[in-house]
Amino acid sequence: MKISLAITSFNRSNSVIEAFEQVLSNDMISEIVIVDDCSDVKEYMKLWNLVNNLGNDKITLYRNKKNLRPFQNKYTAVSKCSNDWVILLDSDNIIDNEYIKTVSKLEKEDDMLYVAEILYRAGKKEAGWCYEAFNDQIISRKNVRRLLNEDLFEALLNTGNHFFNRNKYMQVVESVKEDPQLSVNDAIYLSYLWLFNKNRMKVVPGLYYVHQATKDSWWATNSEKCVRSASLITMKIRRWRIT
Repeated sequence: MKISLAITSFNRSNSVIEAFEQVLSNDMISEIVIVDDCSDVKEYMKLWNLVNNLGNDKITLYRNKKNLRPFQNKYTAVSKCSNDWVILLDSDNIIDNEYIKTVSKLEKEDDMLYVAEILYRAGKKEAGWCYEAFNDQIISRKNVRRLLNEDLFEALLNTGNHFFNRNKYMQVVESVKEDPQLSVNDAIYLSYLWLFNKNRMKVVPGLYYVHQATKDSWWATNSEKCVRSASLITMKIRRWRIT
């Protein structure tokens, strides 16, 4: 099995390499696609030098000509991947070989968006977020309204950093005209679009990654807009008819 790792970044050269360095030599990761969202030129050149110094043909670094914001930048990164299955990762997160081992053992279904069970905070032993309560659930339009009443479920929808089928992802994102008011919170917007298109989501037991909270993250610098987006999206979901 060959997997593409798609990583998005904006003014964050110092953490990009750390995001993937533990899986760089993993044979199942055949390509690492990094898309810089038109960072400051000096910051981008730092990233370019760091990537160049690794001297690894698996890695391809792109730079957008203009800033696309996270949702479109992630779409751009996935569009440049060549494998059927993709791990989409923000550059402030870290995966290791256990992550790759866990997803490789899945009985993969093209319409399933696979979600990590546990998110650890960098430097902490305890989990920052744990979605174990949803391990037995296949999330779909049929049950998502009910699940919204459960603790942590909205956080699950807002988690991001998924494993999925590339073609299905492209189909989902291209199925609608982007709503900037909603896509400002790119993670929950993707969950919303995925389920809206009658696909499914699943929490994968034992799948985890490490999150490095930063003051300059998209969420931290756009928190009011992101919270507003999440509120609007959950209201839309609550109005769905069960189909």
